[in-house]
Amino acid sequence: ADPGIQSLLLADDDPLGDVERVRQLFADGARRGLAPRTWPADGPVRREYLPEAEGGLDAHPGLTIEVLAGEPVRASGRGRVVESGITNNGQPILVLDHGYGFRTVYAGFARPLVEAGQIIERQQAVAEFDEKGPVGRDRAGRMTGPALYFEIRVDGQSIDPREYLTPRQGRRRGS
Repeated sequence: ADPGIQSLLLADDDPLGDVERVRQLFADGARRGLAPRTWPADGPVRREYLPEAEGGLDAHPGLTIEVLAGEPVRASGRGRVVESGITNNGQPILVLDHGYGFRTVYAGFARPLVEAGQIIERQQAVAEFDEKGPVGRDRAGRMTGPALYFEIRVDGQSIDPREYLTPRQGRRRGS
């Protein structure tokens, strides 16, 4: 049995509060199952997630994923495009709202293939890179070729995308 539920069954000092805690446990479990889980690109990860608390000025609230020229960027889950535009530094950006507090952010590509307000399906192509595409850099500052920035936010907070993305088979941590 789930340890959270087991502890509720053993505690009898607040029976009405227990009902609410059980509801929350089930809601959290259901919500996790609705998270965006598909990798948006097939290339190796060139830069890992690094929270601000650990990285300070080097914080990186998402993953940077190498892509092949012409490879589409795919939606990591079903959702609605809530932003399709240009960042302050001139980079195209897409933000998808997947519901239940989940949003994904995609940047660094050449062109969006979807517009704000559009409903998209999991694995649908949402953006693409040019043959020359934007160029990414790894942590040592080396050029890596076209690279996608990808972030998952839960209730407005950036989290490590690997917590939700389906593990890749046969790949090392940096890939």
